[in-house]
Amino acid sequence: MKKKYNNKSIYFKNWTTKKLKEYYLSYYDAIYGQNPCYGMSDLRMINGIEIELEKRKIQIELTPKFY
Repeated sequence: MKKKYNNKSIYFKNWTTKKLKEYYLSYYDAIYGQNPCYGMSDLRMINGIEIELEKRKIQIELTPKFY
């Protein structure tokens, strides 16, 4: 049975892979981009998203690329 995702959930495990990738790219740009501007909550968010992507067997390279 295919898992149903809920992009409005507060839990990363309920988000679609597409939303996880979009948010990862957004946080990555805010933290490591041309004009970095971030706080501790942003670091926690990108870390949580990265952990969920790894659980889904999606590898992230140094610069965000998804496989």
